[in-house]
Amino acid sequence: MFQRYRATGLILVLVSMFGLDAHACFAPPPESTQPHETLVSRTSRIVLVELVSASGGMSWWKTYEFSVVEALKGDFDPVFSVALPSPYLALDDDYQRHSSQAFWQMEEARAVVGADCLVHAPFAIGAAYLLFLDAPFHIHGFERVEDSGDLWLAWVRDQIAGY
Repeated sequence: MFQRYRATGLILVLVSMFGLDAHACFAPPPESTQPHETLVSRTSRIVLVELVSASGGMSWWKTYEFSVVEALKGDFDPVFSVALPSPYLALDDDYQRHSSQAFWQMEEARAVVGADCLVHAPFAIGAAYLLFLDAPFHIHGFERVEDSGDLWLAWVRDQIAGY
């Protein structure tokens, strides 16, 4: 009996010494799936970019360096860096230039909400993305844009012009 309490006590001491915090995301933050209109209106920094570089290796956070293609909302340096959560395995897709109904109904997204309740998105060097850079992030806040005819890019431009 004493051995079991001793083992349990030892485990508790070790866990407290290492300060290991365990967190789980039981539900995505509501901001991560707000309606698109809300996303555009609440975000002060929206920009079309090309990814120049990524650093951070296998760490939980990566630093991405982007080159501005078009600043849609807010001010940006021509090249800027942003630290974001590392990507989970996901498709770096544009959903047929964002013509997919599942994208518009929030059933598809490149980004995912991880177990840490943060939005994670994959990026590829040389590819273009439409970024919404105000936290909390949205699952459609890091979408790949293949060309100027992209429906997501056109819709966001129209929304911003309406303000």
